[in-house]
Amino acid sequence: MPEKHLKVVFILLLFLQASLAPAQQISPSGAFLKDSIKVGEPVVFSLSVRYPRQLNLLLPDSTFDFSPFEIIGSRYFPTSSDSVYSHDSVVYTLTGFVPASVQTLRLPVYMVQGSDSLPIWTNPDSVYVVSVLPEAEADSLQFQSNTDYIAVEYPFNYPYFILGLVAVLIFGFVCVAVFGKSIRRKIRLWFLQRRFSSFEAEYSSRLSRFLAGDPAVRADELLLHWKTYLEDLEKKPYTKLTSQEIAEINQDQKYWLNVLRPIDRSIYGYHTGDDLQNSLRELQVLAQQKFEKRKLEVLNA
Repeated sequence: MPEKHLKVVFILLLFLQASLAPAQQISPSGAFLKDSIKVGEPVVFSLSVRYPRQLNLLLPDSTFDFSPFEIIGSRYFPTSSDSVYSHDSVVYTLTGFVPASVQTLRLPVYMVQGSDSLPIWTNPDSVYVVSVLPEAEADSLQFQSNTDYIAVEYPFNYPYFILGLVAVLIFGFVCVAVFGKSIRRKIRLWFLQRRFSSFEAEYSSRLSRFLAGDPAVRADELLLHWKTYLEDLEKKPYTKLTSQEIAEINQDQKYWLNVLRPIDRSIYGYHTGDDLQNSLRELQVLAQQKFEKRKLEVLNA
């Protein structure tokens, strides 16, 4: 070989030795902290490296392909250094899913050289993945059926609930906008009829007992019950008005006075007779007339 060519090869070997010299001072080590794991069980792989402190090293992160394992998480520890060397370490939490097999892993550390990097690998380490199934032939396995009912708690579907609530609100607003007046009228009529039916039933019961001679029922109680109903119906202070004042706020005052005065005489003068019984019956008629009038007002409103 010509002497010139020997010089070129010698120079290249010197450069190669100079570039590899730092790498020779890096000795990464990696190992599993368990000898065996079950399928899907987490296992810790520890990686540590000691290197000259002037070097720049990178350790694998979660983007590295840890096949045949899958990474669950990692924990990096701060770099510790002395006057000559630095020390980095990280633990990876991995898991394996290939049962009844020995899985091997080795990881690199990367020595940064300008815009490039040189991987330096750890020695491989292995872990045995234990099957969770019994060691028996598949044909010999006996399956057991269980038809007992097991209650399952269903999660509450909030999106559908909110959509349903919005739909109900929109439907309600549309109904109020289109049928609001009619609905309010029907509701008011229902309450009017309900209060009148309640008054009529109570008044008829008390009047029947009074006419039968029940001393526990008095004419003034029947009059107060009647006034209370009219006060609620017309929003006028019937319970605070005298018979004369009640007649004055209604049409046909003479008729109203003819109905109310026999009741006044029985209350203040202890006078009873057929005219009292007729007056008490007429109060019921007047209440019905007032109810019918108020119902027409609501229908025509």
